[in-house]
Amino acid sequence: MRKILLLTMTVSLAVVGSVGAYAAAEDDLAQKKVLAQDFFEVRPVSDAADFAIAQIAQTKPEAERNLFIKQMRVNMDYARLEAEMTKVLVNTYSAEEIKAMTAFYGSDVGKSIMDKQSSFQQGVSNVLSTMLDEAFMKANYGSNGLQSRPQ
Repeated sequence: MRKILLLTMTVSLAVVGSVGAYAAAEDDLAQKKVLAQDFFEVRPVSDAADFAIAQIAQTKPEAERNLFIKQMRVNMDYARLEAEMTKVLVNTYSAEEIKAMTAFYGSDVGKSIMDKQSSFQQGVSNVLSTMLDEAFMKANYGSNGLQSRPQ
C-alpha cells in the first residue's frame, strides 16, 4: 500500500511538473510572439519583401521593372509572410535575443547598418561568386581550371 501511495505521488508530481513546464513554455511563446510584433515594427516584413522584389525585378528589362514590381506587390501576401516569419523568429531566437535585436535595429546605428547592408552584401556577393567559380573549376579540373581537363 505504501508503495502504491508513493508511486501515485511520484506520478502526480511528474504530471504537475510537466503541466507547469508546458504552461511556462506557452507563456514564453506568447511573450516571444508579442516581442516579434515589436521587432517587425522596427524591421517591417514589407521592407524585406519589397527589397527581395526589387532584387528580382533587376532580372527584368528596365522598361518592364516598375510594372513587375507593382504586380508582385499586389500579389504578395504580406500578412501570411509576417505570420510565417513570426513562427521562424520565435522558434529560432530567445525572448532576450528578440529584445536585443529590436533594440539594435531600432537604434540609429542599427538603422544605419541596415541601410548599408544591401550595398555590403552586393559587394561581397560579387567577390564571393567569382571566388566560388574559381574554386569550383580548380576542384573539378585541377589548378589550371578547364585547361587542365583531361582530353
